Amino acid sequence: MRSQRVPMTREDFDRLPFDLGWKHEYFDGHLHRSPRHVTAGAKLLLSPRAVTSALRIRPVTAADREPLIAGYVDAYNDTIHFWDYSPERIARAAHEDIDHYFGGRGGRPLPASRVAVTETPACGERLTGATLITEDQLDSALLRLVFVVPAWQRQGVATAMVSDTINELYASGTRLLRSQYHPGNESSRRWHRMLGFVEEPDVLLLQLYFRHADDELWRRERLGDLGEDERRRLRVERDRWKRRLDTLEAGTTS
Repeated sequence: MRSQRVPMTREDFDRLPFDLGWKHEYFDGHLHRSPRHVTAGAKLLLSPRAVTSALRIRPVTAADREPLIAGYVDAYNDTIHFWDYSPERIARAAHEDIDHYFGGRGGRPLPASRVAVTETPACGERLTGATLITEDQLDSALLRLVFVVPAWQRQGVATAMVSDTINELYASGTRLLRSQYHPGNESSRRWHRMLGFVEEPDVLLLQLYFRHADDELWRRERLGDLGEDERRRLRVERDRWKRRLDTLEAGTTS
């Protein structure tokens, strides 16, 4: 993905909805759109899950290093995580992240890590996705990396891998799985919530949620398309985020 520079009037710019994961700036008669440097942390209390997959899911081995690097590049090539990155820079990031995982930098690799593979007589085994898990704290693990190559995305592969991972973690006595995602990656945000992940309290993130709700109320009032019920709903939403933000900020400064 590349930074966006879109010609538009100031009036059109003011009508744009606030986007949680993106910065919208206006100058020289153009919208300039780029990612915000913010990450959402989330946690999931573990319990056994059913695993349904058309692919074979197995533990990660050291022999998976090169396929993991190739799959990483394929999966992340056009995402918000590598905004304005050249192909060479993405490849370097893939080598570093996979080598750091196997080397234990940032946490000991856990046996619950999984890959999903396809198998054919002609091509043998081919990696289609991965879930890399590292030790986080005494009672928790970290979902360090999860990806699915584009040809297999939105087919339940990530859910199946993570479900298998959860079962392994639960059997080993781990009861909490932590993860992170970029708020601008809407599909990742929805996927985490579908699995049951709950965002951990964070002042910066709550500021964004409050600003999003406040801006949407202001924008809709300017457009003049608000009925009373919708105005009331937007005010309730804005005030809810404001209360949560005030509570968290009061706790961090006390």
